[in-house]
Amino acid sequence: DKAKKTWYSYRKIYFYDTKLSLEQKDKCVEAFAGGYTHGNRFLKDTVLKNVLHVDFTSFYPSQLRTKKFPIGKPKELPSRWFKVNDLLDRCNDNDEIAVVDVLIADAELRNPDHPMPYLASAKVKALDETRVIKDNGRIVKLEGLVKYTCTNKDLEIIKKQYKCKIKITAGIIFTSFPTNTNRGGDSILSPMCASLTR
Repeated sequence: DKAKKTWYSYRKIYFYDTKLSLEQKDKCVEAFAGGYTHGNRFLKDTVLKNVLHVDFTSFYPSQLRTKKFPIGKPKELPSRWFKVNDLLDRCNDNDEIAVVDVLIADAELRNPDHPMPYLASAKVKALDETRVIKDNGRIVKLEGLVKYTCTNKDLEIIKKQYKCKIKITAGIIFTSFPTNTNRGGDSILSPMCASLTR
């Protein structure tokens, strides 16, 4: 009987009380879909031998147990946090995760020799007469304006890799974390951000 009550309590807290609206779910799918799976653009069409490969998929259960990750109903992002640096500071200081719609204008890689640019051409929506220069599916330079849905961690990487103008137009923010995680751990998205900005 106690196990049954615990199960129902768990389901209520983690499934029913935290249910996203359809619009919020769609925004999260858009931000998290895909992945950083492209290879080095300078080695495309090249056969490499003796390549080491690490599959991080098997880390998934341990990461959910030891890292902080957002749960709960997100809140609409107040317009006072629409400045990119203010949002990044807030999220980093409070271990929060934001999912935002942004406009990116006139982007160019800070390092033109970067082997794996971050912005995927398939995930941006070009507005007006935008000219996108891509290599191996990744944006090297764009002239004009694109719409992009991403997380605050994505914004950190974009700011480090590209010279561009970024404007936040809307967003949601997750501020709750499960109590059973190691609160001393990094956010579940931190390793991704660190590895892509080296």
